[in-house]
Amino acid sequence: EGKPWAAAPSSADETEEEIYYSIYTRHEKFPEGESLDDLAERADKALDETVWPHVQQALASGEHRDIHIVVVSHGLTISELVAALLRRSPILPSSVKSYRGLHNTGWTQLAIDIDHPAPPHETEWEVSNIRVVSVNNSPHLVSVKRQGSGIGSAAYDEKQKTLREFFGGGGATSTTKDKGNSTTSGST
Repeated sequence: EGKPWAAAPSSADETEEEIYYSIYTRHEKFPEGESLDDLAERADKALDETVWPHVQQALASGEHRDIHIVVVSHGLTISELVAALLRRSPILPSSVKSYRGLHNTGWTQLAIDIDHPAPPHETEWEVSNIRVVSVNNSPHLVSVKRQGSGIGSAAYDEKQKTLREFFGGGGATSTTKDKGNSTTSGST
């Protein structure tokens, strides 16, 4: 937050101030940060420790009707949790979909189907499918309006960035030319 950033390195970026560059792959990360691959590993571990024990308990007990598990987290983490759960499904989706760009306070619903397997093991229960039911729901935000008078003692500022601009790096940008290379930069 508040750090200068650039889409790609250029000789114009040679300053004493540290500049953060856009990340384009799952393995890249900011200094002392976490890559998307790191986050995916953490999501798998979180499922093992929080969600999957409830699934295993439902399988063992045979009592699996109307069990609800709620996980609350940030959008990127939720997107990696969804992907991690879908990887555990015996029926893999026909196409890979990205669940990035989730709204703040939006919710995503998945269902874990549990059925009897085919004979001779019909007395045991198993996960038959994990599927996405709905994504990025935010009907509770429809009537929310941006506060025009400021919050608390802070005055309203028309130049204030939207949340998506602030967190997504979509703020003001500038383009500079340096020896034929074009660089887009800004500050988030």
